[in-house]
Amino acid sequence: MARVIVSAGHTHDEPGAVVEDLREVDLTKKIANKITAELRNNGIITLSVPPELDLLSRIDWINKTGYSEETEDICIEIHINDGGKSGIEGWYKGNEDNASKKLTKEIVTAACAETLLTNQGVNSEIQHPLQSLAFLNKIKPTSSLIECLYIDNPADQAFLRDESKLDQLAKGIVKGIKNFFGITDTPAKSPSKNFDTPYLNDSLDTGLPTSPPYSSQTPRMPSPRSTGSFGTANTPWGAGKTLSREDRKKMIEEKYQQILGRKVEDQDLNYFLNLGLSEDQMIKRLVESQEHVDIVNESQEYKNIKPEYDTLKIDKQRLSAQLSDKDEIIKKQNELIDQKNRSIHNLQQGRTGVAQEENTPNPPVGIQISQSDSIQTQQHLPYTVDQTPRKENFIDKVLQKLNDIFD
Repeated sequence: MARVIVSAGHTHDEPGAVVEDLREVDLTKKIANKITAELRNNGIITLSVPPELDLLSRIDWINKTGYSEETEDICIEIHINDGGKSGIEGWYKGNEDNASKKLTKEIVTAACAETLLTNQGVNSEIQHPLQSLAFLNKIKPTSSLIECLYIDNPADQAFLRDESKLDQLAKGIVKGIKNFFGITDTPAKSPSKNFDTPYLNDSLDTGLPTSPPYSSQTPRMPSPRSTGSFGTANTPWGAGKTLSREDRKKMIEEKYQQILGRKVEDQDLNYFLNLGLSEDQMIKRLVESQEHVDIVNESQEYKNIKPEYDTLKIDKQRLSAQLSDKDEIIKKQNELIDQKNRSIHNLQQGRTGVAQEENTPNPPVGIQISQSDSIQTQQHLPYTVDQTPRKENFIDKVLQKLNDIFD
């Protein structure tokens, strides 16, 4: 049995593209309402995602329904395009022939045939600047994202303001869904329940959450659109005048540098290019981000520890100076020890030389003593031993003094 979930892109906090009196958030909800009513009028079981859920919360809500691709359930999300072209464009999951691609192609083809709008084709999420669209690849049912007309094209703007044209668009989208399921055009009995405002008032009786399961701190995922509309500061982007993509890019880069102190990454840049935020809203989003909170906390921590850091820095400088003085003292002491060792060595060398000279007798100059005379002298003179104590010489005194100094 065919079962469908219909989701509308954007919320009042993230209104998407805004040009003059047209806001993407209002248009997507209106079209989603009409699609839901048309599906139910054709006897197709249909759930509508509660309004004002951000992307992550919508994904969570959808996955909690129990609908899945295994049970041949589908989920579509409605967006409004911009970029100056005209017509209808679709995005599908992955990059191969699959159920998501088939569903998207059936919807775009039937909607264009019903409304005579230009068929802008279907694209893989891989072709998107983000290279991945969370709505398409994170939900369990077969998924499809439909971009209905271009909000900055005058002809498409007229179409979007015409209720009968939007009814026609909803019928075309439903025809595509029926073609995907292989359902004939035989009208089924209309449900007894009143679905005049099915998207906004239907409680679904599913026991599913009707409010975001995430806290306000939950990061927002990028909007699954290739472009977005922005405007001047303090007004919705595109109110009266639509800025070029380059001007939007420049604004985002400036705010990132001013508030977060860094360059914006490509993924973040694409994300904010696809959100319809005023400059004030952009500033608010960045200021409330966890990254900015961490910067503020780290700044406060730095202020708290800076006095202690300065004190430790002064202590380090003082200890470094003391260590340098001690190193100089040790160096001088080592030089003195080396000098002492050299002096001792030199004195020991000199003492050895003097001792050798003292042990070598030299006869008086001019006196010749023959061997016989020497023998006769020894015979006539009695043998005596010199008992006179040896006098301490000059070298011994010097060495003693040096030892006294260093000791």
